[in-house]
Amino acid sequence: MTDRPITPPPELVQQVKQWEEDWHHSKVKHIELELYIAAQAAAWGYQQAIKELEDYLLKTTGLQMKTVTELAQEIADQELEACCEWLRQEYGYDVDLALKLRADRRPKPPSLKEQALAVLEEAPGPDYPRAMTVLNADQHALIRRALEALPND
Repeated sequence: MTDRPITPPPELVQQVKQWEEDWHHSKVKHIELELYIAAQAAAWGYQQAIKELEDYLLKTTGLQMKTVTELAQEIADQELEACCEWLRQEYGYDVDLALKLRADRRPKPPSLKEQALAVLEEAPGPDYPRAMTVLNADQHALIRRALEALPND
């Protein structure tokens, strides 16, 4: 074990000061300051890890995350087309089956409502283990978009 203290990066120290200020200026305080800072720091760490992964991928392969995803999707589409053509030639399957295969391979993404409910279902609720729910920035934005999409009635 080392006697050297762990020093957080300066940008995190500055960010913690901002989070403290934000918490003190908040009109409604749902959680204690320490828990708020911990949740914000965890979300910040997650975002940093994603950024480092994207930077590493770009540096080592020259590709961006989105590019890799699109490339994988393009390859999967080519495979699907080859399967559909093989089924047509070997078994005489018609266009309807190919359309069904494509629809099954590319299911419609869940609606904002479904995504928001899934986030809330997975997040620790108000009775686990303290009366709080912690969401990362992406989850918060998703739920906000879902709520904003609802009519004002």
